[in-house]
Amino acid sequence: MMLNTEAAWLAGYIDGDGSISMMNQTGRDRKRLLITVDSADYELIEKVHTLVGGFVIKKKSYSERHRPVWTWRLTGANKVLALLEEIYPYMGCNFKRARAKLLLDHWRDTTPRNGQ
Repeated sequence: MMLNTEAAWLAGYIDGDGSISMMNQTGRDRKRLLITVDSADYELIEKVHTLVGGFVIKKKSYSERHRPVWTWRLTGANKVLALLEEIYPYMGCNFKRARAKLLLDHWRDTTPRNGQ
């Protein structure tokens, strides 16, 4: 469990640079929940990773002139929903807040344990 200030910071960061999505799993008839944040500032990505877990990926650079870009990802319905419950009160982006609310209210009711 995060401190309120950490949850508010993370909600703002996801509002600004993150995404909340539901994706098809490759080769399966299942959906998966996913939260991602991209940044060229590794320090911020590492802070998110330390607070929440998940994993960090260095994206491929197509030019030597560009700074490296990092992506933090959190997958797994239980982990994503738990994080959304913590940050939801602090979310300010109406679109992402509505998406989070939809997932929090309906994911468990409409999805059997196997994710289909």
